[in-house]
Amino acid sequence: MTAKFRAGKDPSAVLENVETLTGQRGDGRNRAVTYGDLTTLGLANLRVGAGGKTSLSPGGGKGDGGGGGIQKPVRPTNFKATGGFAYVLLEWDMPNYRGRSLTEIYRSPEDNLANAVLIASSAAGVYGDPVDPDWKGYYWIRHVNSLGEPGPFNDSKGTYAQTHPDPAAIIEVITEQLNASPLIANLTDKLETNTKNIGTVDSNVKTLSESVKNQNSAMAKRVTDVETSSQSNMSAVRELSQSVSDRFSSSAERVEKVEVATRENNAAVQTNAKAITEMDKNGSASYRAMWSTKAQAGDVKAGIGIVAGRDANGNTISQVAVAANQFFIFDPNNPNDKTTYAIPFAVVDGKVVIEELIAKDAVIKILAAQTIIADSVRAGIEIVSPYIKTARIESGNFTVDQNGNMTATNANIEGRVVATSGSFSGSVTATDGSFRGTVHATDGEFRGSVYATDGEFRGSIYATDGVFRGTVYATDGRFEGTVYANKIEGDVMQVYQMPPIGHNQTRSFRYNGGQDQIMVISSAAISMTLTAKSTTVLNGYLDLLINGRVVSTLSGVVGGGATGPGVTAGEKSVSYVKSFSAEIPAGSSNVLIQVRTRGDANCSAEGILFMVSRKNSSAFS
Repeated sequence: MTAKFRAGKDPSAVLENVETLTGQRGDGRNRAVTYGDLTTLGLANLRVGAGGKTSLSPGGGKGDGGGGGIQKPVRPTNFKATGGFAYVLLEWDMPNYRGRSLTEIYRSPEDNLANAVLIASSAAGVYGDPVDPDWKGYYWIRHVNSLGEPGPFNDSKGTYAQTHPDPAAIIEVITEQLNASPLIANLTDKLETNTKNIGTVDSNVKTLSESVKNQNSAMAKRVTDVETSSQSNMSAVRELSQSVSDRFSSSAERVEKVEVATRENNAAVQTNAKAITEMDKNGSASYRAMWSTKAQAGDVKAGIGIVAGRDANGNTISQVAVAANQFFIFDPNNPNDKTTYAIPFAVVDGKVVIEELIAKDAVIKILAAQTIIADSVRAGIEIVSPYIKTARIESGNFTVDQNGNMTATNANIEGRVVATSGSFSGSVTATDGSFRGTVHATDGEFRGSVYATDGEFRGSIYATDGVFRGTVYATDGRFEGTVYANKIEGDVMQVYQMPPIGHNQTRSFRYNGGQDQIMVISSAAISMTLTAKSTTVLNGYLDLLINGRVVSTLSGVVGGGATGPGVTAGEKSVSYVKSFSAEIPAGSSNVLIQVRTRGDANCSAEGILFMVSRKNSSAFS
């Protein structure tokens, strides 16, 4: 029976074994199988653990249409964007597919997915995006699995969001606008009586007095007109006083109207005062008193009215109405340093603006606030936030106190568990876990991956799979499954693949080292190519340097009458297959390893695969 692999630590043996494992030598039946091969064939699942390290777990893999494998991410559902003041709250349904990892969030100021940029990723179903007040834009999301494969976006159209303007800035702008109102200047003027001589071109005063009385009613009416005019301009003051009384009703009305007009514009102010009392045919009495003042300049109108009374059904009527697109209150007795006035309350363009509010009870359908300070907050359905900071959490049998102590009747943890210390009096069953401190367990079974920074096991350990990144102390042990380690000292080969190198170039990498033994670094077959456009012989060299010192050199010739093994005189391009071998002293760490090309011929190399192993392994005698 022919041996599959060749024993020995010399470069030729190492090279042969590596070429066999990579499938470059032989018929490929002894080629090593990789994680990717098993996953693609549907024989195992690829799991991404702590630090991005991959491991295998039993299952159907990507090729298995059934259970266990990592699936393609699904399309996100119920994606919503809610604008606050300096944040946009993004929410979506948590996806349900195997291998779920995170959700990518994209943003653009316009509804164009092609121009959207990735701004963040979140493993939760909520994210808060910090933006400026009064910002507008669009969002998209897509899920990504643990293999890094993205799924479809939630939609080709963006989800629109807009933040609220800063209330302080709004109040400042409105205060400036309202302080420019002519009403403030008019209402803050002192009351004075001025007597002036006014010349008029044409003026007249008309007075009509009328009194009527009969068997059932009486009426008194007086109309006074004061008019002035000059060419096309006119001004007038009209006053109507009227009193009517009959069998079933009586009313008194007074109307004052001040009006001016030019060729193109006119303005008027009218004040009505009216009182009515009447009785219907059933004998029910109703009464009403009303006062109103209306002003109009061109097509712009404003007014205020008061009505009080009771209708025939006995319903109370008590109303005050203001007709204006801006309504505000100010204190004329307290101007500020700029001789302007604070506007504590205003209605502008249909919105109520209040600088400060004290309310005993308020019912608000939608509340957008920058800061909420309250003794007690209750939410009947849910509270959604990307970040919640509290001293205590209580939910049935689940509590977390201010010291971070958690109490739960039952817990189902699907991801990693990181514990500084712990005590398990019963059985522990874990799919995955990371314990950085001390764990005391009477009994335990780990079916998934176990990550330990440090540990001491005095009894028996049964593990299907395990990764130890720290120190493990064991008198003796047997692993029937797979052992994964970031670093193993001893008779284990470590491999590094260097990219191709061109003429007069240097490539470098570092070997951590630190072993107490002498280590051997060797390379697999390197393809070194020399090219030349010369009739003379040219030389090319490939150097191996350790910590800046040349420890091995490969050479070749090309061109002119160059001869040698595999070289024909006059050739313009020659390829060599050669390999390096050198020793790294015991105790060396952070070793700088370099490969460089040089010579008067154009020298390049590829297929540079380095292997580091222990010298004089105890496995051979």
